[in-house]
Amino acid sequence: MKIILSLLLLLPFLAYACGDGKTSELTPFAKVDHTVEQNGQSFYEVFIPSKHSEYFLTSLDLSLPSSLLVELDVIRAFGYGGFDSVSFFLNPELLDVIKLTALYSSNEDRTEFVLCGKAIELNLKGMLLADQPEMIIPPPPSLD
Repeated sequence: MKIILSLLLLLPFLAYACGDGKTSELTPFAKVDHTVEQNGQSFYEVFIPSKHSEYFLTSLDLSLPSSLLVELDVIRAFGYGGFDSVSFFLNPELLDVIKLTALYSSNEDRTEFVLCGKAIELNLKGMLLADQPEMIIPPPPSLD
């Protein structure tokens, strides 16, 4: 019994952090489409790398401190391999106030989750100024 208790006491010291410390080579970016407006709000598209370290994007949260927290629906980005995307309408005056948080804690098909994922704070204003990769439009499917 003493041996088991001793091993249990040492277990926390044998634990290690999840992940390999590698980060994605892809940089998140965003686009704004001023031609699509709704009640004075502009249309924003945010593109986030699908994978960070060894984990895949689980969700993207948009928050207005002390007022609102919304989990946005993430989909595979059309034309940008390795990215997921979300889109939403936002009053441009709130660019400095809102916070975006990317949560990486699942496997590729989002069927398994881990407790030691990664949360990354994103700056929407900075993402609008970031370099954007070239969009690659896939060929249409064959009609055969």
